[in-house]
Amino acid sequence: MFDELVIITVGTDPQRTFRVYRGVISFYSRYFAAAFNNGRFQESIDMATTLPSEDPLIFQLFVHWIHTRRFYDSTLEPSVLLDCGTIAKLWVFGDAHGVPLLQNIVADIFARKMGGLVDGVEEEVVRYVEENTMEGSVLRRLLEVEGFEGVVLCPEFHVHQLGETCYEEEDAWKPDKWSVSHRRG
Repeated sequence: MFDELVIITVGTDPQRTFRVYRGVISFYSRYFAAAFNNGRFQESIDMATTLPSEDPLIFQLFVHWIHTRRFYDSTLEPSVLLDCGTIAKLWVFGDAHGVPLLQNIVADIFARKMGGLVDGVEEEVVRYVEENTMEGSVLRRLLEVEGFEGVVLCPEFHVHQLGETCYEEEDAWKPDKWSVSHRRG
């Protein structure tokens, strides 16, 4: 498992380079296992790849997790807490890179965190989940079940007055009708 190091360059501005044990990252990720272990892709020859569209912080949290099975460590980055946005990005990263264990763990953290929120999930987090997950995904279902305490998902953008209910469309609460999200109030 702790075999040769592979080089993974993440992001564009800023760009960060990580050195990760091939066996460790391949154990957790089907994507990286296919890239580094099959001998047919350039990545498996060079033992290097780039992920320009990924966030270096999310990848840093992922690399830390595959080595410690923990997310927050004050020695990792004291200013980074696992807020709902970071958790959603970790889940999407796991989905894109075939890391189901990561997805399961962060979905559990997301659900627990949502249960403790007074004001609900931030609008931009709901929008990010909607734009980056498939219909019926665990994260969308969590928002559907847990999120209606503080978040209103509607077919069109408009502002609700406190306590007002959206009746613009009979089936507005169905996930396939979501297009824009906003808070009540």
